[in-house]
Amino acid sequence: MVYAGNKLAGLGIGLPGSPIVWNFGPLALMIFGGIGSNALKDKFKDE
Repeated sequence: MVYAGNKLAGLGIGLPGSPIVWNFGPLALMIFGGIGSNALKDKFKDE
């Protein structure tokens, strides 16, 4: 979204962090979210 705004409107909004964070950060969040979701599901399934 920020990238599209930069290209279309010529805005100078920079993204903090390295490209590695922006490429693999969402993947890491999805993995950790899946692990946490599975742990919570198992916890409440037993009750």
